[in-house]
Amino acid sequence: MSMAMSRWIILSLACALLVNTAFADGWQADPGRKLEVRAERSIERMKTGIARSLPYFEDAYAIAVWPGVSRVGFGFGGAYGKGVVIEQGQSVGTVGYWQFSSGIQ
Repeated sequence: MSMAMSRWIILSLACALLVNTAFADGWQADPGRKLEVRAERSIERMKTGIARSLPYFEDAYAIAVWPGVSRVGFGFGGAYGKGVVIEQGQSVGTVGYWQFSSGIQ
């Protein structure tokens, strides 16, 4: 599975698991924060590339966006990613993802 595909899957799951109330389409990243800029680009790519994702953005109270997850594996494997949490049109924090696995990768 490619890194881009993993990114879309993680973002889709994050959007699907969040509660209703209006995400506020007007969120804009702080240009001085690279992670937020990358997250904003990921959101825009998903909105334009996957039209059926739009209702999730319209109904979500908050979302967590991981613009990239790095994976490695050979016998033992792992993954790590850092993302942004956006609540009601405001960036309220960061979120991390890590995974460890063993066996056939």
